[in-house]
Amino acid sequence: MMNREAIAVEGDYLHLARRLCTRNGALMVMDEIQTCFWYPEVFLFRRLGLEPDFVVVGKGMTAGFHPLSGLIYRRELDILEQYDAISTNGNASLAAFVGLCNVELIERGRDRMGRLADRHRAGLCALSEEFPELIQQANGIGLLSGLKFRRREDALGFHQAAVQRGLWLRVHAYHAGHRTVLMKHPLVVDDAVMDYVFGAMRELLRTTPWR
Repeated sequence: MMNREAIAVEGDYLHLARRLCTRNGALMVMDEIQTCFWYPEVFLFRRLGLEPDFVVVGKGMTAGFHPLSGLIYRRELDILEQYDAISTNGNASLAAFVGLCNVELIERGRDRMGRLADRHRAGLCALSEEFPELIQQANGIGLLSGLKFRRREDALGFHQAAVQRGLWLRVHAYHAGHRTVLMKHPLVVDDAVMDYVFGAMRELLRTTPWR
């Protein structure tokens, strides 16, 4: 999702894939390397009401503090002998600890995260409606989101102006047709931070200092 302009996959499409896998005896694998640990439900597949056979996780588990990835799968698929899947990095105690801390953080802040994710989405949609000459649409799910601009030059200019203003954003404009500014709020985001971000974004969109 965050490698292609924050375009979220359709839930109905994934549910169809689940039914087809089950019907044909195939295993369904979901890549949540970027999308895990960003929601009150921890995983996006839970939010979408899916039951995949394998889930690949990474990145969000430790928020980049320490490299950590993993493969979660159904118990009946665990047919490896002892040591067949041993890690060459040992037990990765620090990474595992940080991952568990992230789980606890999500459990304690579940309600706040859900509320702010909804607020963030609504705020981006409001900006899209307020500045239709600049913004084509708001993309994404929850705190993983983006604003697709109508012109690549405006996406690049807004990104540069936002970074200078102190907003840590990314821009996808290096593939043909891509012109989206990406946002990933941390799990500890609060209303004060969101107030500042939306205030700064609205001011930049209103004044277009890059033009």
